[in-house]
Amino acid sequence: MQVEPRSPTHPVDPVAESAALPPLLDVIAGAEVEPAESLGFSVTDASTGKALQPARASSAKQVEAALASAECGFSSGHWSELSPELRAQSLERVADELTPQVKRLAELDSFTSGVTVRWTSLMTRLVPVIFRQAAQALRDGVLQQSHPGPHGPVEVRGVGLGPVALIGPWNAPTTIIAHKLASALAAGCNVVIKPSEHVPHGTALLVDAVLRAGLPEDTVQLLHGDGAVGHALASDPRIKAVSFTGGLVAGRAVAAACARDLKPTQLELGGNNPLLVLADADLDSAAEAVVAGLTTLNGQWCRALGRVLAHRSVIQDLLERVEDRLAMVRLGHALDPDSDMGPLVNPGHLDHVQSHQQALLAAANSRAIAPTQLPELRGHFHAPTLLCGVPHQQALEELFGPVATAHSFDTEQEALAMANAGAYGLAAYVFGEEQRALEIGRRIRAGSAQVNGLSLLSLAPKAPRSAWGLSGLGDEGTLETLRFFTGHRVVGVGGRPGEAEA
Repeated sequence: MQVEPRSPTHPVDPVAESAALPPLLDVIAGAEVEPAESLGFSVTDASTGKALQPARASSAKQVEAALASAECGFSSGHWSELSPELRAQSLERVADELTPQVKRLAELDSFTSGVTVRWTSLMTRLVPVIFRQAAQALRDGVLQQSHPGPHGPVEVRGVGLGPVALIGPWNAPTTIIAHKLASALAAGCNVVIKPSEHVPHGTALLVDAVLRAGLPEDTVQLLHGDGAVGHALASDPRIKAVSFTGGLVAGRAVAAACARDLKPTQLELGGNNPLLVLADADLDSAAEAVVAGLTTLNGQWCRALGRVLAHRSVIQDLLERVEDRLAMVRLGHALDPDSDMGPLVNPGHLDHVQSHQQALLAAANSRAIAPTQLPELRGHFHAPTLLCGVPHQQALEELFGPVATAHSFDTEQEALAMANAGAYGLAAYVFGEEQRALEIGRRIRAGSAQVNGLSLLSLAPKAPRSAWGLSGLGDEGTLETLRFFTGHRVVGVGGRPGEAEA
């Protein structure tokens, strides 16, 4: 079936002007101050390539001031020693402050990340909800338990570990930082945040909401910069836990920095996620999932499609359906509500994706399916692309962009072996008769396996988001991340010396 492609979008300068960036400012002990150092490049409008604002970094002196404020604030107990109910009330006030900011957060994230405002709007709507969920978790008593002991009740309480560092990514910056921040505050921790240097602006609205909600000024510090600032935070002994979302190289550096102090480390990294299409799959549904896996967040998300593994009897039919649908994708300005997909985050990442694609295409008999038209814009655009004919063993690294490879299999055992190849283990997708697909999903080495669907959202709101292998360390989730920032304190009446235990 031939489908007429949709015409690409044109420049949307009036829309872009509405998202003009605010000043880039640190927040240290409640005071705003310009980051003292230059990073030597500019934050850009991803859709036009226009330089918007010099990227800056906090100086060593500013990092020290933020760490000192966080440590002093935690030691004072002004936040850490509040009752769970009072912390819950404060988190709900933060949610109230953020609710009218949802649209602005979506614009800021879209403008510099390149993710379409259609997607960022869906994600930033979750930001106030995240704080309300954290408040409800406190009210549900998730940090308080009681166990019977031989001499009376034994209290088990989750207590905030101390000052913690939150280091965020550029692909869904505000929502991911909001999840970490709400969880850390609910735990009773004081927080130092470093957002991505490429998409930093939404985080400032989170910090502003925290302070306007009346939390102590030393509860949240905001710093800026690249990996050097992140390393300074992760390696400082005053920081008692680090939650990081980003790439594998940076994740390893964070883990190494935290290892010296044996501090808890939560790492959500990447994946090379397989999508299996069995012989009895609904090929229209599978083709739609392939396109969604390539285009959602412009292919720049950890659970994006990495490899299509299709039964040999259906792969050609599947590829034709994918090609028809890719021709319909409207690639355009991120702030255009009619765009299905936007540009990559910056020119460096565009070069990275293009060079890796060319390396894969160097394989014999390989070809690219990429019928999507590029827009008449000078941004960092890359058409969603499915590469065919690449040897599977050469397709096991994450590209983190709108590029995936396609491979055939003859038996389900072969499909499972291919799905489980490589060192990642984040997500998988299986299309086929439901019960058989569920059985196969249970055998894939990944933190999650979706059957006959591909969604950005978790399978269940309270289900953990797990990462295996090089995809990360530790689970994330409404309760999992809250508990990550706590240590158990067990208090009760003990027996006399020498008394036998029950």
